Amino acid sequence: MPRHDDSDDCSRFVSTLRQLIGEKRHRAWFAGSVEFDLTVEGALTVRAGSTMQRDCLKKHFKAELREACRRANLGARTVEFVVDAEMTPQQLGADQPAASASAVGSSENGLSENGSSANGSQDNAPTANKSPVGKPPAPARKAPPYLVSDSNREAARLAELVAAGSPAPCPVILWGPGGSGKTHLLRSIAEGFRSHHRRKRVVALTAEQFTSGFVEAVHGRTLASFRGRCRGVDLLLIDDIHFLLGKQKTLEELQYTLDTLASQGAMVVLTSDRSPAELRKMSGELLSRLGAGVAVEIAAPDLALKHRLTERFADQSGVRLEESAVRMIASGVIGGAWEIRGIVNKLGVSSRLLDLDICDTAVGKAIDDMNRVCMPSVGVKAIQDAVCQVFGVESGVIKSKRRTKSATEPRMLAMWLARKYTRSALSEIGDQFGSRSHSTVVSACKRVEQLMGSEASVQVAGGACRVQEAVRLVESILRTA
Repeated sequence: MPRHDDSDDCSRFVSTLRQLIGEKRHRAWFAGSVEFDLTVEGALTVRAGSTMQRDCLKKHFKAELREACRRANLGARTVEFVVDAEMTPQQLGADQPAASASAVGSSENGLSENGSSANGSQDNAPTANKSPVGKPPAPARKAPPYLVSDSNREAARLAELVAAGSPAPCPVILWGPGGSGKTHLLRSIAEGFRSHHRRKRVVALTAEQFTSGFVEAVHGRTLASFRGRCRGVDLLLIDDIHFLLGKQKTLEELQYTLDTLASQGAMVVLTSDRSPAELRKMSGELLSRLGAGVAVEIAAPDLALKHRLTERFADQSGVRLEESAVRMIASGVIGGAWEIRGIVNKLGVSSRLLDLDICDTAVGKAIDDMNRVCMPSVGVKAIQDAVCQVFGVESGVIKSKRRTKSATEPRMLAMWLARKYTRSALSEIGDQFGSRSHSTVVSACKRVEQLMGSEASVQVAGGACRVQEAVRLVESILRTA
């Protein structure tokens, strides 16, 4: 699948090469696993998926490739062999040369990357994960529908507009904590854009892939090819740009790439685990480019989204969970999609390999084990401060003798969290809440459990919300403390 205006030349070159080396050798060494780039005047760039493949091609086929250029009336060209670590072999038709922008296979929340042909259509065959040369690649899974809730509704709506090709500021920045679905949403944007605009090119990379590609291009003297790949697109998506912090040369390359794409009217979508204001180690010029775009936060999944994620992961893993177990996981887990998936996988392994029933006790233990890993060590004082911040009350209120609702609700919740996340004895917890007895702490914990089971609401600083949501807000503060 050639780029831009070289479709006839590239097709003629591939046909000539096939005749020159024979159909069998062409299929074994080149078809679906190697890319040709004829866009640079006087040069032929051969992209391989690994160092070993590149070295083999250079050793056995350099003369034949040069001869194929001559026979295809492309003139005398230098032949350059490069490794494209992000390239994934594709199953191409018999008359199709390899794509200049290839597909990157990925996991559930990973990115996929497809190029488009010179006439604008996508490959007839699906994208695939990298496979050994000579073996047909396995089809890549399409991203499941992106689940939307109050925690990500604004970002999801913006993603729909970008995927539809609607004008958007450049760049769009989606930021939020790990497990909030940024990578999944980026993959959905890529798939949606390709389905709406089959004549346009999309490149999706992680920041690590952008860095390694840039470094290798510098050392291999293939910067023109690297820049042509990243800048000759209609939509560029880069995941986890916080990975670039401290990499000054790569940040400069990203800045120039953004400038080029903005001048061409192309769209750029970036993701980060922190807000643009927190990316202070980036250069001032790059920060100004990011500030010219639009940044939208994707919050940690709320209770409704956690519930749906639990159901999805259980269905994908073939794990049968009762509705009560789904509710326990959604309301009890700290973190996001990764943690939920981990709990579901653990329950599935226990059920299948150890022949254990998925009872409430097993679910509760799996949740507690995961939360201990996710939640940093905190003390009662930190919990009190976080609760006061969420409820908008002074720190002395929850230690006072006041029995008004504005004091008892945050006090009970703080006791419950202290019991959950510290190893303090009941009497020790009571001492830090105004010298209350251990029975008061027990009563407070039971009351919170009842409220969570009844979907009751409490009054926090931002207004009324469910108890589970208040717990999530407090836990979010504790995770970043």
